Amino acid sequence: MDKRVNKYLSEFGFHTNAENGVLTCGHDDFIPENIFYRLAMKAKNEMAEKFQAKVADENSDGANI
Repeated sequence: MDKRVNKYLSEFGFHTNAENGVLTCGHDDFIPENIFYRLAMKAKNEMAEKFQAKVADENSDGANI
């Protein structure tokens, strides 16, 4: 995974595989749903911002707020 993603995972207190003393999230690792959303909210590009709006503007039954 991207070093930047691993940096953010570390900031969120989520660590996985230890390789050479460095904690990383590998290709086949899974992250918890809440951490996924926190990562998604950090992104700053057009696709990410559309996803962020969809997640933030939709309630639990799928209706837009």
